[in-house]
Amino acid sequence: MFNFIESFEPGVDLLTLNFFYDHFADQQMNFLYTGNFNDEHTNCFIELNNHQYNSADEYKMLQRKAGFLIAECFQNIVRHNETSNNDSYFHIRNSNGLLRIVSANRVQNEIIPSLKSQLEGLNKLTSEELKEEYRRILTDEGHTEKGGAGLGMIEMARKTKNKLNFTFTDIDQENSYFYFKLHLSLSDLGHALENNFDESILLRSKMLQDQLFFIYKGVISIQTTIVMLEIIENSLDSINQKVIFVKYMGLFERLSNQLSSPLAENSSMVFIGEDDQHYSIAVSCILPISEAIQLERSVKFYTSMDESALDAEYKSILASKDQKIHYKNNMEIIELIKNCASFEIHSQAYGENISLLTMDLKFNKKQKPQFLDQVQSVKSKPRKDNSIQLALRS
Repeated sequence: MFNFIESFEPGVDLLTLNFFYDHFADQQMNFLYTGNFNDEHTNCFIELNNHQYNSADEYKMLQRKAGFLIAECFQNIVRHNETSNNDSYFHIRNSNGLLRIVSANRVQNEIIPSLKSQLEGLNKLTSEELKEEYRRILTDEGHTEKGGAGLGMIEMARKTKNKLNFTFTDIDQENSYFYFKLHLSLSDLGHALENNFDESILLRSKMLQDQLFFIYKGVISIQTTIVMLEIIENSLDSINQKVIFVKYMGLFERLSNQLSSPLAENSSMVFIGEDDQHYSIAVSCILPISEAIQLERSVKFYTSMDESALDAEYKSILASKDQKIHYKNNMEIIELIKNCASFEIHSQAYGENISLLTMDLKFNKKQKPQFLDQVQSVKSKPRKDNSIQLALRS
């Protein structure tokens, strides 16, 4: 268990980071999202999941099945939700080859008896009976998408070869929260299936409590950064904020790839939250202790500078054309400090010669761009690419 300092401010507090790190310690990938869902989210969730697999044939099979299940779970949120999906919940977890997908959303209490009966009915069917039921519905001209346990539900049961887990929790006299869980594995051996929803209820409650709408643990790359930006871009108020987010994730990617070990590979996490005035983005990873100390010193040094000193330092580094990673990191740290409401960093020893580094960035909403004119004034060659594409290529 990580022993974070509780006074780390501002943004996502370290007790929250401690909770999620501890909870996901032995798991390769976790992605949690709560809030409003739209059609674009389906492909984003599938893409984010796809980047976790290698090219082995068995993982390609798992990847294809997972994509179908993610899409169907998303459709469940739409199909069984006639009120609002602003507080819907989605969680994908990969733990040692066992994929768990959880979706949750509001439903009207009046549809619960029918929905429960249909799901329980599917869970009683054998594989062959599920196949026959699927064929029967295909030829049923009266079948509609509101049929609860329709083609999608049957296919999920067939592809996972496991029971469809579900539960309902009360909201008020008219509405309840519908939790739905799937298990998918390469092998039928060695995996204990979770039939209760205590963890899902706890994680969603913790996200709401800490005003988080996005949590990710897994591979950090250009591809995953693009997908994350697509998911959250409607929550960002300007192109500049999107550019800074990409640069921030680029810095994080370089840092998270510096230490080659199973511990480091499973340590990278991203937390994104929002309140009335700010967006907060916290990232954490395992680093060599010397690199963590150097970064922490750089951030503290640059945050002590006034605006004119930061401008001068930025122009000096940019004009030097030094390609060393250290200078590139420093330049991006200055950009982050300049363009954000706050940028905090904390490192803590974690084992021999390694540290757990946490960076926490806050955007003010409706932020004005900085530095974009300076880049053009220092570099003589004009750029035709847009700012986000440039950040991704840098």
